[in-house]
Amino acid sequence: MFAAHCHCRDCQYSSGGAYASLFAVPTNSLTLEGELASYTVQAESGNEVTRQFCPVCGSPVLSKLSANPGITVVKAATLDDPDTLAPQMHIWTASSPAWAETSGKLPSFEKNPG
Repeated sequence: MFAAHCHCRDCQYSSGGAYASLFAVPTNSLTLEGELASYTVQAESGNEVTRQFCPVCGSPVLSKLSANPGITVVKAATLDDPDTLAPQMHIWTASSPAWAETSGKLPSFEKNPG
């Protein structure tokens, strides 16, 4: 559906960096093996975000958004070959730290693209 670098504070916390690289897919097209642990937070948008992670190593794996129940957001670094995905934009850059490096080659949006 889309691929992006998300600069929201929640993605910063879960990635440990200036942003999380992610992609969105229809939930019914996603198949997972094994169980994930999860926690839910209220995003800046006011919606709930449930973040799921590997209970063994702690790696963030995916997020589910209350505002878009048919969409699952997957962390790009969880792919066996992350090069198969090319982010198309930077989102939630209003939350980006001053030291975040962006090339200026991708469109940027202060919040969600409108």
